[in-house]
Amino acid sequence: MEFTLEELEDIYETYFDRGVIDNQKVLIKINTEYTYCSLCNHLIPNAEYQQHFDDHE
Repeated sequence: MEFTLEELEDIYETYFDRGVIDNQKVLIKINTEYTYCSLCNHLIPNAEYQQHFDDHE
């Protein structure tokens, strides 16, 4: 099953908003490829996260 980045963000935020963040296979799977930026509320590919974070400054 494939998801768009927008769909993954919705899934991530749903789990996070409900306080279900520990040991959740879904979040672990998402976090293998993306890091959630709490400054702009988007998932960022791990390889691009440092530059993305620096761009917020």
